[in-house]
Amino acid sequence: MTTGMALTALYYLLLIGVALHALLRGGVPEKVGAALNIGASLLTFAVIPPLHVRWRSVDLPTFAIDAAVATGFFVIARCSDRFWPVWCLGFAIANLFVHFARFTVQNEVPLAYADGSVAWAYLALVALAVGTSHEAGVVAGVRLADRVAAKLRRLLASNETNEERQ
Repeated sequence: MTTGMALTALYYLLLIGVALHALLRGGVPEKVGAALNIGASLLTFAVIPPLHVRWRSVDLPTFAIDAAVATGFFVIARCSDRFWPVWCLGFAIANLFVHFARFTVQNEVPLAYADGSVAWAYLALVALAVGTSHEAGVVAGVRLADRVAAKLRRLLASNETNEERQ
């Protein structure tokens, strides 16, 4: 297995895991974000050119999908109170700039275009996973803080009750 194949397999495993997490634990914005990531990934997989010509010039179908993804994250960011869509939008815009760079610098090394185009998708998945975890309240620090605060409230309430009895 080549490095590229391993990274692709890792991406799809990450996509499945994050999408399931968002679909099971997230709210509506997380579910829409998961659907956007799944749809874009499947469409990109369907339109990628053969390996011998891939990354040699701007891949217009992939550029169109990436522009749609940026638009989708913009809409999610505008319609929700979540922080993660803003991160994903930033990653999507950075990805679009990679395409713009390829438009303007035709002698760019194909590998640089490939790496620049792919890296942002991983970061968007991580942002969705972090956002889903945060919104679902499963971030360990948040849950621990909530438990400690609840115990302190109970302790204070029991102390007040004991003082009233005396």
